[in-house]
Amino acid sequence: MHILMLIAAMAGGFAFWWFRMRQGAEAARDVIDVAERARGAFRRHRFRTKVEGSTLTAVDDPALAAAIMMAGIAAQKGMAPSRKAEDIIRQHLATRIGVSDPDGMTTYAIWAAGQVTEPNDMSRALAKLWREKLQPVERQQLLDMAWSVAAVDGPPTDSQVDALERLRERLELPPSETARPR
Repeated sequence: MHILMLIAAMAGGFAFWWFRMRQGAEAARDVIDVAERARGAFRRHRFRTKVEGSTLTAVDDPALAAAIMMAGIAAQKGMAPSRKAEDIIRQHLATRIGVSDPDGMTTYAIWAAGQVTEPNDMSRALAKLWREKLQPVERQQLLDMAWSVAAVDGPPTDSQVDALERLRERLELPPSETARPR
């Protein structure tokens, strides 16, 4: 009888330790899973940042850069620029900038603006191009066009005003109330 009790105690001890090791292995798998998810999130963020940067680093035309900025400002009121905002962008490209294909440039600008999550990132990436290739008067015209696009579907939102102020700073323009639509 005592041999049976010894065998039962050994089996119980073995079962106890086997169960405890399985719990430890499960906890280790949970920790590894959390670490892998964090690593994946970090990689996705890095990739998104690279994609945003690569879309804008390929732009070397100040007119295209202006169209992208205007589309980004207009998209702040919704997922994409409204039809009226697209028309204003096309009109600015054709009349004020003198682009030969405003439809194609507007379409590309809307796509490119959709690849970048924040207009402030756009102005940060494109400001050097504008400062190098545009005169101060032209930079002011760019800011005026951006303000007019922001005001198309009602008064500019707080995020649009913030983005436009960052754009003004990056264009190295003095503060001016004349650029804001009334």
